Amino acid sequence: MADNSPIGIFDSGVGQLSILKETKKILPKENFIIFADYAHHPFGQKTNFQIKKYTLDACKFLQGKHNIKLLIVACNTASVAALEFLRKKIKIATIGVVPAVKPAFEKSKNIRVAIMSTVATAESSYLDRLIQEFANPKNVLKLDCPGLEAAIEASNNKEIDKLLGIYTEKIKRFKAKTVVLGCTHYPLIKNLIAKKLPSEIVLIDSGKAIAKRIKEILTRSDQLSQERLNDIFYTTKDPKIFAKRVSNFLKYKVIANHVVV
Repeated sequence: MADNSPIGIFDSGVGQLSILKETKKILPKENFIIFADYAHHPFGQKTNFQIKKYTLDACKFLQGKHNIKLLIVACNTASVAALEFLRKKIKIATIGVVPAVKPAFEKSKNIRVAIMSTVATAESSYLDRLIQEFANPKNVLKLDCPGLEAAIEASNNKEIDKLLGIYTEKIKRFKAKTVVLGCTHYPLIKNLIAKKLPSEIVLIDSGKAIAKRIKEILTRSDQLSQERLNDIFYTTKDPKIFAKRVSNFLKYKVIANHVVV
């Protein structure tokens, strides 16, 4: 039986668009409610307690207002801090986005891998567990990238270029063969990161894997949508600015609504 109820997707800003775009490619009939918690952006500088509260508040709004059938926590920082907590609090299927450590070491644990992420993700016990389980810690560079998420959010190309120069130099010194883009904002500038690195370095993120996982869950539960409606965009601050940034990345005009949660 079809279920045209929307999918909720949540982040502090536009990083979630990298997940949204991949999901739309394989699920073109699904409808989305996009929620950006601009009032608390960036999450990478918040405590775990704060992130748990923001994430739960967003989910309660999405469930209460739109009766979403599935929630995507499209933020690595929020996922590593709050995903387990959130799954205990809500009853719908909840998908998180965590750094693609397992795929990075799928062929061998002997390659050198750099994981670009926010400070909060780099310092998380969740990431440490992923590395212990799937990698050789000696071959991993946990590269926290202060300021990069905010620069991408603001489309500050000068700052992005400056920061990428600093962070990619560390990757090259580490002699990494693979770079994990451990923040959903980073795939939005994947081409810029690639230009700063040797061509043989592989860049990976979780976007396609997350999209496939969503399709599997909805197919198994017989909840695939059969009717394409309009996506709805919300933000907790500056809807005009959020709409402009979203429109810039998606290449079509959107209107965002302001909400207080």
